[in-house]
Amino acid sequence: MTASLPATARAMCFPDVSSPGTLHMATVQVSKARFVAGEDKQGCPGDMRSCQEKPYLVSGDTVLTGATKGAFTCTGFISPTGKTWREWLPTEALKPASADEESPTDWAGDWTAESAEISIKPNGATFTINGNASFGNGASTNMGDFTATAAPDSGMIAFTEGNNGQTLAYGAGDQSACRIRMVLKGPYLIASDNNNCGGLNVTFSGYYRRTAGKH
Repeated sequence: MTASLPATARAMCFPDVSSPGTLHMATVQVSKARFVAGEDKQGCPGDMRSCQEKPYLVSGDTVLTGATKGAFTCTGFISPTGKTWREWLPTEALKPASADEESPTDWAGDWTAESAEISIKPNGATFTINGNASFGNGASTNMGDFTATAAPDSGMIAFTEGNNGQTLAYGAGDQSACRIRMVLKGPYLIASDNNNCGGLNVTFSGYYRRTAGKH
């Protein structure tokens, strides 16, 4: 369970969803693991007091892990209230998850991030996938959406949204087309897009949790 999370998340690091083999899961194995500032602070991530941040995770919290830097690991976490953190944690505070815990195969469900939703529904041997995202509020809100039919390949769903409801291979189609990659790791769906899937600043990139009661 999380304690003292701020209202918004800071994107200090983001594991590369285009390489599923580099993505792993871990569980916090200490009573309290404080987030550590990244390169936006001089000398961080590091053990210095100036690098230590107030928010922290507690024993049993599950995180996505990516690159390491010294004694620290890039992590991704979604709080119970839906807030996302992409921050550094001490590597020694983390216990790697087992292979079964790390690589689920159950894609179907409604998945929610801070400003985006992705719905994945079975459709024969494939899935029908719909997404909606937004940035801003009121009259200045920018929106984005996509619809695709795709199936996992080597642990990843990747596609380009074509014209007239077509779904193309990732990398196919116009340069301006919306392209998305998704992988499953533990309780998370991780998505990465090419910033062409909606209006200004709209993105589907991030970590998603399955919406309770809608699986």
